[in-house]
Amino acid sequence: MYLVVGLLIASIGVMFFLNRSIAEAESKMEELEQILAGKKTKEEDALEAEVLGYQVRIEDFAKILGNHPYPSQIFELVEGFCHPKVWFSEMTLSVDNNNLFLSGETTDFLSLEQQVLILRKEPLIEGIALSNLAVSESGTVKFNFDITLKPSVIR
Repeated sequence: MYLVVGLLIASIGVMFFLNRSIAEAESKMEELEQILAGKKTKEEDALEAEVLGYQVRIEDFAKILGNHPYPSQIFELVEGFCHPKVWFSEMTLSVDNNNLFLSGETTDFLSLEQQVLILRKEPLIEGIALSNLAVSESGTVKFNFDITLKPSVIR
C-alpha cells in the first residue's frame, strides 16, 4: 500500500511539473513568435520600399492629372453659346490665364447684341470685352470677343 500511495504522490508531482513546463514553453513560444513577426527579411524590406516608391509615383501622377488642363472642353462651351446668325472665324485659347479670344462675323447688330446677352448669361464666363467692331464691304458686322473664363472650364 505504501508503494501505491508513493506512486500516486509521485505521479501527481510529475503531472504538476509537466503542466508547469508546458505553460513555460508556450509562453516562450509566444514571445518568440512576436519577435519573429516584428522582424522583416531583407527581401520584405526591399519589396516594401519598392511598393512605397510606386505609391508615391501614383500620388504624384494623380496630382498632375488633377491640374491638367483640358482645352478641348472649350468647343462644347462655344457650341452651346453660339448664336445661330453668328459665326466665328478665329479662336485662340490661353490656358494660363483662362482667356478665350474669338473673332467673328454676323449679319446685323441685333444678332451681335443677342450674342452679347447670351455670353453675359453664361455662368462659366466671368467677363467679356467686345472690340474691333466694323462693318465690312459686304454689309456684315465683324467683331472680336475677349472672354475671361472661369478656371473650372478648362480644368
